Amino acid sequence: MIKIYLIILGLAFFFIRAQAQILENKNLKFEDKIYLTGVKTLETKRLDWEFSYPIVKLNSNEQLVISFDFLDKNLHDFYYTLIHCDKNWNVSNLIYSEFATGFEENTINDYFFSINTFADYVHYKILFPNNDVKPLISGNYLLVVYEGNTENLVLSKKIYVAENKININAESKRSLVLSNGNAGQRIDFSIFKSTNEIIPENLQVTVQQNGRTDNLKTNLKPQFLSKEKIIFQDEIENTFEGGNEFRHLDIKTERFAALGIEDIYYEKPYYHCKKMIETARNYKKYEANQDLNGDFSIIKEGNDDSYQSADYFFVHFRLNSAFELPNSKIYLIGAFSNWQTIDENELFYNFDTQNYETSLFLKQGYYNYAYVVKNLKTEKLDFSYFEKSFSETENKYLILVYDTNPFNNYHQLIGYKIFSTVQF
Repeated sequence: MIKIYLIILGLAFFFIRAQAQILENKNLKFEDKIYLTGVKTLETKRLDWEFSYPIVKLNSNEQLVISFDFLDKNLHDFYYTLIHCDKNWNVSNLIYSEFATGFEENTINDYFFSINTFADYVHYKILFPNNDVKPLISGNYLLVVYEGNTENLVLSKKIYVAENKININAESKRSLVLSNGNAGQRIDFSIFKSTNEIIPENLQVTVQQNGRTDNLKTNLKPQFLSKEKIIFQDEIENTFEGGNEFRHLDIKTERFAALGIEDIYYEKPYYHCKKMIETARNYKKYEANQDLNGDFSIIKEGNDDSYQSADYFFVHFRLNSAFELPNSKIYLIGAFSNWQTIDENELFYNFDTQNYETSLFLKQGYYNYAYVVKNLKTEKLDFSYFEKSFSETENKYLILVYDTNPFNNYHQLIGYKIFSTVQF
């Protein structure tokens, strides 16, 4: 009996030590990030909602699916752990047993090998919450995957666990306050509190557009207060650039070229897809078009399990430009890149063809993307230079409401709202 107790105690000590080592890893970033070369197609979505945000309700039956491919024939020992954070994605002052049940370190046991693909990969999947890991409190969580030991980071992913203490009504209105004229969307919303324990001064609100992180609206202040309702409708602070409907890539099949594709061909050892040369849309009028709001979907036509049977293509993009933009870098961006400007997605100017060009290794499916300009002096992203921006554009927004009551030892995520703008 004593021996069993010592074994359990030893395991508990090991897992506590493991999480401490994760936090000591200087390479760890509290953001959506891939650290290990070979990791592809990172997705986080609700089990019952493919194009959802990575958010679930506390103590509900909702689950997230965090999945990715690793380009290798062999199985790897991948583990994951959770880190609880405050509203600004700093580590909270809680020990593991205060915010989750189960062991701190868990093995990824849900995986399968690719079938009949030229690109060999193993697909890994985590369901959260699960029987081994369940959150006890709401808030921001960073899920960290590592290989073998905590020094070998694989990826990190932001996820949200929310309570249901408030109701939120939201709508989008045309805004003319932006310098580029009729291109803004003002997000007006009201918070209906169900208890007097919720104090307006303690609330912190964040609004996301399509999952992007570069244009977050944080710490928004209310304009009107009543006993039961808190109203946010600031003309400037609540306004986003509407952007444009996203461009699309359809590589669901290798048998023929879909709309916008010049050619699909096999060149040993992989398939290749050559997109037609694209042009800037900054002189075009708005065109309504149903898109995925920058998201993507893994699909291989004619197969029941696309995640296992879909192949990888080298996709060649070309964007026409009469000159190379000074002091700037051009990127392809979307949910497929975690909305980040990473080296892998940068386009380079070809003076012979007068095109910005790049090639991405993408899994078969349907993708939304945009061409963005990064100013090397300010580090800011310009989505409108090549794409233009309209107030009519349909976008998906996420409103997050945190309670930062100083008498609590963590920031509660007390409610959220997901909604799409209405076509004008």
